Amino acid sequence: PELTLEMPDEEIIALTQKWEESYKSYEGDIRQRQDESENYWLGKHYQKASYSSKERPIVDNLIFEALETFLPDATKRNPEPVVSADNTEDGNLLSNDVKNMLVFQADRQRLRLKLKKMTRYWALYFLGVAKIGWDTNENDIVTSIIRPQKLILDKDATIEDACIYNGAYIGEYKDSTAADLISRFPEAKEDIVAKVEGKLGTKVTYVEWWTNDGKLFYTCGKK
Repeated sequence: PELTLEMPDEEIIALTQKWEESYKSYEGDIRQRQDESENYWLGKHYQKASYSSKERPIVDNLIFEALETFLPDATKRNPEPVVSADNTEDGNLLSNDVKNMLVFQADRQRLRLKLKKMTRYWALYFLGVAKIGWDTNENDIVTSIIRPQKLILDKDATIEDACIYNGAYIGEYKDSTAADLISRFPEAKEDIVAKVEGKLGTKVTYVEWWTNDGKLFYTCGKK
């Protein structure tokens, strides 16, 4: 069924569990390949390198060498922002201001280093993910790079030319202390306290869900 936030909680939970199970069955082979790529990158080869006072390692980690040589070149400068305008005087002034702000944000957020991390994930895990949000402490835009393994994706989704994911939904596994969750969701205090047996410093895993029509909600277990 199509999600509406007017659904009873039980129906929303059933629907999100279906999404989660669908992606897990699809992700199985991909996760194995991701783990293999990471192990190669870390130097965990199938043929163990032997060390002694007389011998050098018998296996070279060419994947690590190639990737870590490529990344500094791929991300040696921040992307150049492109802002279009309608060629009026006001439009050109506005586009110039927006471009300057984008340059400032790229420097403030150290975007080059974040893109390097995202590109590494893309090379090792076949998907690079940037999430744009708002930092309530800084009161400003924040760009976060998300491990693909923390996501629940629509297996029928594609990624458009503009690098935009077009699935019907996306979930992200997140961790927080029980106390923090209670401060954010006071109406769920009783459920959260029961889940952690009163130990409010306990880490709790929950899922942040977004749909392609802008709905945002959270699930934790069957709540």
